Amino acid sequence: MVDLGNPHVGVYQVLDQVLANTAVPPGVKGTMFSIIDHLRSNSSPIEDVLRAERISVEIHRLEWALRGSDQPAVHSARGALKSLAVAWLDARVTGTRLTSALQN
Repeated sequence: MVDLGNPHVGVYQVLDQVLANTAVPPGVKGTMFSIIDHLRSNSSPIEDVLRAERISVEIHRLEWALRGSDQPAVHSARGALKSLAVAWLDARVTGTRLTSALQN
């Protein structure tokens, strides 16, 4: 279950589902499209939108690599998704620290 009410949590949940499975789980791509739409419609920072779009592209790359049994491409896509997961979390933590500092 992915939290669509909080797109930042939702993206991380999608990444967790994709990276924890040997195949791209059903519904993940649609969930990412919904999250990206939510980010755009709520005027989220463009960096968040672009990062979420990149995650979506990498999920597609992973799915195609898995379908074609292309192990080097699977490894590359998983590596990219792991890096994007770290970047997603880092951006949220850094953004939270910045927001907290500005509020004080």
